[in-house]
Amino acid sequence: MENYAIHKLDKIDSTMNYAKQLAENGCKNFTVVTAKLQKNGRGRLERKWLSEIGGLYFTIVLKPKIAIKKAFVYNFAASSAIAETLKYLFKIDAKLKWPNDVHISGKKICGILSEIKIKENGIDYINIGIGLNVNNPISAAEIKSVSVNQITGQTESKTKILETFLINFQKKIEPNKHNKIISEWKTKNITVGAFVTVKTANKKIEGEAIDIDRSGALVVITDNFRIKKISHGDCFHLSE
Repeated sequence: MENYAIHKLDKIDSTMNYAKQLAENGCKNFTVVTAKLQKNGRGRLERKWLSEIGGLYFTIVLKPKIAIKKAFVYNFAASSAIAETLKYLFKIDAKLKWPNDVHISGKKICGILSEIKIKENGIDYINIGIGLNVNNPISAAEIKSVSVNQITGQTESKTKILETFLINFQKKIEPNKHNKIISEWKTKNITVGAFVTVKTANKKIEGEAIDIDRSGALVVITDNFRIKKISHGDCFHLSE
């Protein structure tokens, strides 16, 4: 298992921004950036991710030697590893929502953001950013969010969570296990079988989610019985 370097910061604008600078400056594979507080944490589509003291906020810099079309596996591996970490440490039965959210009983506990830089002959780096609600307060306005602390009733060790996650994640992304990532992810998911609305950059697709294919795309059957495969987008379950 590969050793990793951790940059531990107290306060920063975004671990994703800091990790990008490290990646551009040639940091080693599996460099990890953590922060106690993010002033400008980012979610998908440039949404702001609330990053109060008590949460676990980190980004991993990866430099895999794989085909660009296989890059999606790291995003799925990360969310699956988060779910397994919560199960192992706290017996929390976490579920996965396509493409990259971790939920507990319909409430979001973790968000994941990935960014990739392509070079001429492949991948330069992939940054995986993770925000997990641990001991941070969840405001009354965040009715669709939950924290580990709320579930267990006590203050939990962010260090232990991070260490356990990194071990789980490293095991999942071993090259000989890539073919298992999607099938493992699907065993924990709540999207397949749900009626969904998926918003992409230029359109909206509604229908029943019937599968996640081998490329990580969401397969939806629409009201007029057309099959749509969606690689990227915001997914909303109609029950939400």
